[in-house]
Amino acid sequence: LHASTNGNWEEVTFKILASNFGLKVNQEAFEIWSKSFPFSVVQKNQFNATHVEALFFGQAGFLENPVDDYMNNLKSVYLFLQRKYHLHTADSVLFKFSKMRPYGFPTIRLAQLSAIYSQEKNVFSKLMNFKSSDEIKLYFHKFEPNEYWKTHYIFAKESTKSSKRIAENKIINLIINVILPLRFSYEIKTDQLETDFYINTLQELKLETNSVVDLFIEAGFPIHSAKHSQSVIHLKKRYCDEKKCLNCAIGTEVLK
Repeated sequence: LHASTNGNWEEVTFKILASNFGLKVNQEAFEIWSKSFPFSVVQKNQFNATHVEALFFGQAGFLENPVDDYMNNLKSVYLFLQRKYHLHTADSVLFKFSKMRPYGFPTIRLAQLSAIYSQEKNVFSKLMNFKSSDEIKLYFHKFEPNEYWKTHYIFAKESTKSSKRIAENKIINLIINVILPLRFSYEIKTDQLETDFYINTLQELKLETNSVVDLFIEAGFPIHSAKHSQSVIHLKKRYCDEKKCLNCAIGTEVLK
């Protein structure tokens, strides 16, 4: 990504954030969406929340048939941006809603991304300077999507009022799968790697809960933090799944 964006770390950050916000179900859709418009368009319209929301939802194809004032306003702004920057809308059919929790709906994730990029100009620079996971959590938790989303999960259908800020579990996922790899790549590239930051941050974070981690816990592994859960996920992917038991200290011990 760094090479394909001509060394633009802010653009790299935007694209991997978008990919992560898609989760597994919508990862590909978000990647296609993030490539459907130049990142420079985002930068030129930052700090105008309506323009960012219109760009993000319009490019995702969610403004085709507006049914309320909020959508109508976004649609008119998007048409202006579309003409100005010669944009081509992605297909909303790409985005999946079925078998997902409402907080993970692509509309909510786009609203959250809109909040970040309409309130923060240099996201990458910010992420490179945090000293702890608590600082990162506070940073991401401050972004509040448009008031409209407090009573909506999708356009046009009202729901019980609730905050749509980024939840702590999602922020932890971002730290592990976006921020640490991004920062690591940057520090390797610039020859200023601070190993302690990564070890300390992973030790601060609670362990992830998924089927792989559950298997290792059931087998008796003492997993108490994200450092441990990331370790066993790595073992599973790089050794168990690839049948490299003889290259694994645990595997050879079992086979003995």
